[in-house]
Amino acid sequence: MRRTHGMTLIEQMITVALIGILGVLFSALSDISERRAREELQRARAEVLATALLNEAATGVPLAAETRAKLEEGLPGVEVAQLHVLDGSAPATNAISLVVKWKSSSGLPLEVALTGLRKAGAK
Repeated sequence: MRRTHGMTLIEQMITVALIGILGVLFSALSDISERRAREELQRARAEVLATALLNEAATGVPLAAETRAKLEEGLPGVEVAQLHVLDGSAPATNAISLVVKWKSSSGLPLEVALTGLRKAGAK
């Protein structure tokens, strides 16, 4: 009577191929999640930058150059645009809209827009 132990060569080849396919899929999913996390971090940095610039506009106190450089550090190709200033009904305030644009690591253009109030005396 003949007893077989273990797996045949075909079964071993199929097992190795399946493990290889699963490894490639895991690697691709890991890259996608890493890219998304990097873009979320960039979005958070852009929101902090826009908030700091709105605070600068509201108070009239300029943001320190090194502080702005630190905030822009993780945002490749960053651009800040002031969309418009709307005269409010109250004489002491104006609405100001800022847009922070940058390119993601995948090359896609991303942006964050915030609107805030500016004192009439602020520059």
